[in-house]
Order: sequence, then structure tokens, then C-alpha cells
Amino acid sequence: MELAAAIARKTNLDIPLPAFDDLERGGVIGRAQLVDCVTNHDSPWFAGKFGFVLQDAKPLPFLPYKGQLGFFDVPDELLKGIAA
Repeated sequence: MELAAAIARKTNLDIPLPAFDDLERGGVIGRAQLVDCVTNHDSPWFAGKFGFVLQDAKPLPFLPYKGQLGFFDVPDELLKGIAA
């Protein structure tokens, strides 16, 4: 609940956010192209020293998958059957 509330206060997005305990965690939720790494950006999501600029972001149905910190490959088999 605290995370959802913190996100809601820091953005101007007019979208309802689910309670933190209702969020699915531990999986893939979308795909995008990483096109740049910047130190300044006008996006309301930019915070910190560096930010990644994404392009062609698309949501995906929740796919359970144990990830890791940083960038990592998701096996093609996991994404089969999902429209690009």
C-alpha cells in the first residue's frame, strides 16, 4: 500500500492503482526497447542520477518469472504465443 501511495503522490497520472498486496510480483509485465541512458529528462518518472529511455513499450499479460537485479535475458520459450 505504501508503494502505490508513494507512486500516486509523485505523478500526475489519473489512473487508479491497486493496493500493494493486490499487485502480482515476480514476473514479466511488458516489453520495450532501451534506446538511451540519460542524466536529465522531463519525464515525471525520471528520478535519480540516471534514467533509461524506453521506446515502443507494450504491456504483456503477467508471466511468472524469477528475475534478477540488472538486465537479464528472458527465454524465448516464455514469450512464445504472446503478440509482439
